[in-house]
Amino acid sequence: NGSNKSVKVPCPISGYIKTSVSYGAISIYSSDRYDDLVGQVLHLDTNFIVKDGQHLNYGEIIGIQSGSPGKVGGKPYPIHIDWTLRAKSFKNAI
Repeated sequence: NGSNKSVKVPCPISGYIKTSVSYGAISIYSSDRYDDLVGQVLHLDTNFIVKDGQHLNYGEIIGIQSGSPGKVGGKPYPIHIDWTLRAKSFKNAI
């Protein structure tokens, strides 16, 4: 399907990291109190290369893209990532 599972994904915004195996998710918080979610990256390889509590800066490698290779609902589901950011954070990332 042309997807490449070895692509390194940059952190879209600086912040403190929390990982979740569910959906290969990494949540990014503005502080180490974890009370201000500023973004998430989904569908990363769950052999995470970052650790909970780690602070990353914009552009540092946050993980390796993964997604769910195979089929979902009978259709191909390509390897990919999803970013979810606040509007201001998104503008800063692009």
